Formats: sequence, structure tokens, C-alpha cells
Amino acid sequence: MYKTVTKKVVDKPARTEKVTVPAVYSTVEVVKQVEPPKEKKTVIPAVYKDVPKQVKVTDADMEWREILCEINTTQDVVRRLQKALAAKGYDPVWIDGVYGSKTRAAVIAYQKDNDLASGQLTMQTLDHLGVKL
Repeated sequence: MYKTVTKKVVDKPARTEKVTVPAVYSTVEVVKQVEPPKEKKTVIPAVYKDVPKQVKVTDADMEWREILCEINTTQDVVRRLQKALAAKGYDPVWIDGVYGSKTRAAVIAYQKDNDLASGQLTMQTLDHLGVKL
């Protein structure tokens, strides 16, 4: 019985070859220091402004107040309100029975000047002005 055996043999011995690789050139920008670094100080003046600060005076509380509802806000009531405001020196512009922005502004000014709850037309404001429903 025969068997084929494959083996590796040196066909050519090891050698050294000299290969010349051509040089590759590229342009590189170079930054050179012309003068040494120095400090330059610039005075920037301070800018001041007043900043309002809110301070808690008391705890918030909720209070119920009677206000004039839409059903009771008739032209007659508003007209009497406008006349009472005009008599006290608060100009509702027109006495026309319409609760518009000018009348609302006059009511709020009256409320603030008389330490009344402001923002809505309250029954207390009507009583204070002498307007009856």
C-alpha cells in the first residue's frame, strides 16, 4: 500500500530587495509667532438697574363676595351706577347703560380709592355708591 504525502520545500531561499518609494509632498501652512502674547485690559463700566422684589406680606386667603350677576345687570342699574360714579368724580365716559371697558375702569378705580374689593362689580361697591337694585 502506497500513500501520497505532500510537503513544503524551499523553492527559492529568502532574500532582501531594495524598493524605492517616491516622496509625497504637500503644502503645510505654518503659523509663526511674530510678537509675544500680551494682556490688554479694558475697563467695562458696571450697569445697574432696579429690580423689584416681591415680599410675602401675609398668607393668601380666600374670601367670598357677592357680585352683581348678569341677570341683575340691567341697563337701568348700569345707568344709575354710571351716574353715581360720575357724581363721585369717576368718569365712565358715557351714561348709556352699557357696562363697557370705561365703566369697568371707573368702577375699579373707585374700588381701589375706597379700599373695596376690586376686579368685579360687588354688591358692597353698589351699596357704597348708593345704587339700589
